[in-house]
Amino acid sequence: MDGESDATTTPQGESYPARSRYQGSVAADYLAGRVHDPRWDREQDAIAGFLRQRTPGSTIVDIPFGTGRFVEFYAECDHVIYGLDVSRDMVVQARTTAEEQRAKFGPVLAEIEAIPLRDRSVDHVVCVRFLNWVSLPVVARILAEFDRVARKEVLIHVRVRKALGPAELARAFSREAVSEPVPLLRRFAGAVRQRLVETVRALATGRSTASESYGYVLHDATSLDEVIRGAGFDIVERLVIESTTTYSRSQIEPLYVFVLNRTERDA
Repeated sequence: MDGESDATTTPQGESYPARSRYQGSVAADYLAGRVHDPRWDREQDAIAGFLRQRTPGSTIVDIPFGTGRFVEFYAECDHVIYGLDVSRDMVVQARTTAEEQRAKFGPVLAEIEAIPLRDRSVDHVVCVRFLNWVSLPVVARILAEFDRVARKEVLIHVRVRKALGPAELARAFSREAVSEPVPLLRRFAGAVRQRLVETVRALATGRSTASESYGYVLHDATSLDEVIRGAGFDIVERLVIESTTTYSRSQIEPLYVFVLNRTERDA
């Protein structure tokens, strides 16, 4: 394909859990464990809306491509796709999806920090359900790579955390107690249960109870915005997929789809 420097790349760089997580049965069962989650449908709608608003025939890097969950939308919009993933097993699953959808491309093995495409060779980059599995310094390197290959917008999907002051926390509690008392109680119970699980694990392993210890990273909202700007992007759209309040930690944890536009520096 035009703009391609190599068919595949060998994974290199910092070791983090996402590199080896999606193998074997995790890859084989990926869709079955997620497609009935209401959040999945909201994500599908958000990405479909983004793709339908882009010019038909746009070139798009989808990384990590996973099992090819957006193939039908790419085909519908006649976009030209580079489907890339670091997991060989996910690539195998995705090739089956592409064949079933009669897609005009085949997913290939590639590294997100070293995308095998030339500078400014595609219109857009799509990155869903990945950036919470790496630290902010890695996010910065990934966004710099997206900035290198994309001519126009980048779509990223990431959950963040925002600290709530006493007044904000009280308002959130009152609002949810009135509008959804049962889900609120369930979240309280879930928070207590999760804290107990984390504490037991920490005592057993000698590790911190922070989520980073187990691979998943909940990025601070302000810090992430700074990383986005530092990588050369402006946030032009911020779509809320899900927003929950973690009362045990006095914070809100929204899941966003961000649409980023490259800050013009080439003129």
